[in-house]
Amino acid sequence: MPEETIAEADRAFAPDGAEWDVVAVTALPEFRLHVRCRDGVAGEVSLQRLIGTGDSGVFAVLKDPAVFERVTIENGAVVWPQVLDAWPWSLDLAPDAMHDELAAHGMCVLT
Repeated sequence: MPEETIAEADRAFAPDGAEWDVVAVTALPEFRLHVRCRDGVAGEVSLQRLIGTGDSGVFAVLKDPAVFERVTIENGAVVWPQVLDAWPWSLDLAPDAMHDELAAHGMCVLT
């Protein structure tokens, strides 16, 4: 199982960070993540539906478990850094919406 990624901002608390900033992420089996936010809200984020559909767009590349496990944190967001040679940007997830779902339900299912 991959190790938890911890954001540098969490190691040296940055008071200007938002409550929803992701400070730790761990890739789990079946295209799931365990995420912890700056304010302590934590839970599971499932990308199974997003990745498993025929309309997953740029997220289709995450179907490869080796790519999915490269998840990390940049500027308080869950990201997969430059996973496509022809795609110069990182793939990322919106931390504020994810935080709201985790706070309300302890889980976030992305579709």
